[in-house]
Amino acid sequence: MEAEKTAVEMHRIQYEQVQKIEQHQPIDQTWKTGGKIFTIEPIANTIQKGVRVKYEKEEISIEILSFQTSTP
Repeated sequence: MEAEKTAVEMHRIQYEQVQKIEQHQPIDQTWKTGGKIFTIEPIANTIQKGVRVKYEKEEISIEILSFQTSTP
């Protein structure tokens, strides 16, 4: 049960940070919630941006190619 709570929290943090990237705001370096401290690292290369969220041995990451929507 605790592992599921941690996973949900990590994805929520990831979502919040992606929203900051989309709005051209700096991402957080750490996030404290529920007695836990998560670390957040930016992912940036010439094409993509994203974030990596870590807590103890758990890690998730997401990379975004574009925030633009396309119309078929």
